[in-house]
Amino acid sequence: MALPIANYTTENVAAEANAPIFCNCCNELISAMDGTWTPYDTLWERVVVDYHASQDDLYKAAESGCHICTKFQVRLRKGGYPPVDFFLGTPCTMLVAIRYYKQAKFRINIVLGCNPEKLSIFKLSVSPDTDLAYPNFYDLHSESRPGQAYQELEYTPPNSTDSIAAWKLCRMWMEDCIENHDRCKRLRYKAWWPTRLLYIGNINDGDLTGDNTGSLKVQLCLKQDQQPEGPYMTLSHCWGLSQEMLKLTRDTYEHRIKEGFFYAELPKTFQDAIRLCRFLGSKYIWIDSLCIIQGDMEDWKRESETMIDVYQHSECNIAATASQEPTEGCFYDRNPMVVSPLRITIKHRRYIIYDSSEWFHNIERAPLNKRAWVIQERFLAPRQVHCGKYQLYWECCQTTAFESFPKPVNWDEDLRQREFGHDLKCLKNLLSEMSKSTVDLSSREEEIAKMRHNLYAKWMRVLGSYSSCGLTQRSDKLVAISGISSQIQEVLGKTDNYLAGLWRSQLPRQLLWLTFSNPSVDEAPDYDIAPSWSWACLYGEIWYPFSVLDYDPLVEFLISILGVYDGQMDAVENTTGSVKGLAIRVQCFLFKLKIDKGRMSVDTSAGHHLELGKGYMDSAERQKSWGRAYIMPVMHTESLNALIVAPCQEKLGLYRRIGCWFSSSFGEMREMHVDFKKYVLSVGDEAKTTITLI
Repeated sequence: MALPIANYTTENVAAEANAPIFCNCCNELISAMDGTWTPYDTLWERVVVDYHASQDDLYKAAESGCHICTKFQVRLRKGGYPPVDFFLGTPCTMLVAIRYYKQAKFRINIVLGCNPEKLSIFKLSVSPDTDLAYPNFYDLHSESRPGQAYQELEYTPPNSTDSIAAWKLCRMWMEDCIENHDRCKRLRYKAWWPTRLLYIGNINDGDLTGDNTGSLKVQLCLKQDQQPEGPYMTLSHCWGLSQEMLKLTRDTYEHRIKEGFFYAELPKTFQDAIRLCRFLGSKYIWIDSLCIIQGDMEDWKRESETMIDVYQHSECNIAATASQEPTEGCFYDRNPMVVSPLRITIKHRRYIIYDSSEWFHNIERAPLNKRAWVIQERFLAPRQVHCGKYQLYWECCQTTAFESFPKPVNWDEDLRQREFGHDLKCLKNLLSEMSKSTVDLSSREEEIAKMRHNLYAKWMRVLGSYSSCGLTQRSDKLVAISGISSQIQEVLGKTDNYLAGLWRSQLPRQLLWLTFSNPSVDEAPDYDIAPSWSWACLYGEIWYPFSVLDYDPLVEFLISILGVYDGQMDAVENTTGSVKGLAIRVQCFLFKLKIDKGRMSVDTSAGHHLELGKGYMDSAERQKSWGRAYIMPVMHTESLNALIVAPCQEKLGLYRRIGCWFSSSFGEMREMHVDFKKYVLSVGDEAKTTITLI
């Protein structure tokens, strides 16, 4: 049974006729927050209270109108979690752990079963409404930041994102960005238009309601015939598995140039994007499947070379973020209660309750952003409207906003946003700052060096997220991120070269990637795509450990890159195209590994036996090389980082990377690894050898 609030005051941020209601469990939850909070004594304290007896009980409470349970159930239904009973058997109990942080901040975690240390399914954050309370943009452990937590802007989320009210919010965000954002103004370019655009200027808002869309047409325009008037927008969408999606083909090209497309024959995602595009004031939109001739490799090659310009010169990118197929559309019905944050007063202080992982789950983990090609579309576009499952979101180089928090919040590095979009923004703004600075660089040598370090670190972080995304054609691994790499190359100029997904000056560091792949099930590396030392030869996700990302000034590199060569061993400076056969000559230490039940060891020249523990294998295919493997120390600070390489049986004198190894800072392995590190550092440079990695 749902009960109204009794002993504490609440108000829904989105003004509603009826006061919000909470179920008995949530009444107890807020009572616990009201009665046990003792801030500032420790970094955080935790109180655990009983919650619903089962997941079904939580769903029933949500259906009865409980505001907190409604927020919980959306995540539980959407997140793909098994029922709580799946983990615990029946009957079971759900608990809620309330964590009290410094600065009067809370976090509410649903916990499985009777152990508060078990997996958290869902989190709600509770912050004073005088602080900067904004999903993913603050750290609960950090000092409070002044700022308005939520400003209504006279906005009440409607029952659907297919709403004029929600679209007006998007228009306000875009107009504010164009007129007032200094960072975004720096990214403006001269007018440019793609080879083909869809003209929608003949469509008015009123034409898209009811049954009057049957005769409406979307015209396919050629820039060479008539230069477009005004800006255009772009669409990012998932193609899905359907082979029936409407496409421009060589067979239909002449017909489409003359007759265009009937609005009614377009898939729903395209229709929705056109409607929003017109509402935001643009007469043109670019959609890949309708503006590139599908199945025509010559046209695809020519147009793909302009992708940077297509997205970079658009006024705004509309992203069908939640849609997996073109038939699903951009807009969705929703419960406004899920969108609106909730305000409560505890001990005479006002708090706001909201989903602290809103952006992560509904943007970063959305279907569209799991596609590799979309990463550079998102990076290149000057601004973007994300059409999510439950609300519309705004993203540009200066602010982020969405319907829960409609007033845009400026972000910066100090806000510690941990999402991938933050890395893209930082990288884009860093490139803009480096390329457009008019100050004498010689007087800013230290600052420029720091910017370059940040640039390379952001690139490595972007690679981690990019490599987790899907590709229909595995051969596109490097092509699908070339829009970003070419922007970096343009800024760096002749000071550095791009080589198979890595940067020449940073090879000793950037060679040290790890893979998340499961070696027992992953696919074999493809050396036609990239050499073994490049992350791009593998299909799975890679990452760089903190010891590699951190630019410690005391770092010492133990290898020297003597040269980079193509398949004919001719010197190479840059590889934006094919990288098949690319090789690097390396001067390094090599120590023969002994493998026993998956554990590695090395025998020193003095006859000592040094245990190294387990290494990280790149793929199952490379397991067969483990018996003839060598460890190649690469860099050390407090830790020692190394590659594991093996000689090629089919190519004498050449080596391939098969894995990597990092010294441990914890447990019994730490002392063993310290011994190996001391041994490596005691060996003179005369013991180094020169090998060729392919």
